[in-house]
Amino acid sequence: NFLARSGDGVKIDGTTTTTSTPGGSGFFVFDQSTPATTTPGGGLVITYASLDRADLSDADLAVCDARFARFINATLRGVNFSDCDLRGADFTGADLTGANLARAKLEGAIFADIRGQGTIKGLGQAEGVSGELLD
Repeated sequence: NFLARSGDGVKIDGTTTTTSTPGGSGFFVFDQSTPATTTPGGGLVITYASLDRADLSDADLAVCDARFARFINATLRGVNFSDCDLRGADFTGADLTGANLARAKLEGAIFADIRGQGTIKGLGQAEGVSGELLD
């Protein structure tokens, strides 16, 4: 189950999803048969997950471990990524309007062609902020 969510939960392919089911919707790592788990602190572990084009608007993903996850062209409006480990994650083309990156680890993360850049919260508190985010 997604312990770190808000509002109506997480939408994947337009469907509200609260449980990862092999062969169904949800967050998976490595392949479609390995559901994501949570850390002892409650954060979602989605390392190497492919969330391309996912709509995670307003999701509370605080304290997540999303190292090397792919969020290419994803809708991440208002997502709370505070205290997340996002090192090496790829946000190419994602909409980060109003997202919160406070205290997130961003070393090696890719933010090419993102939308909502001027509205991202917490960049001054994030670690490893690249020049492309500050432009």
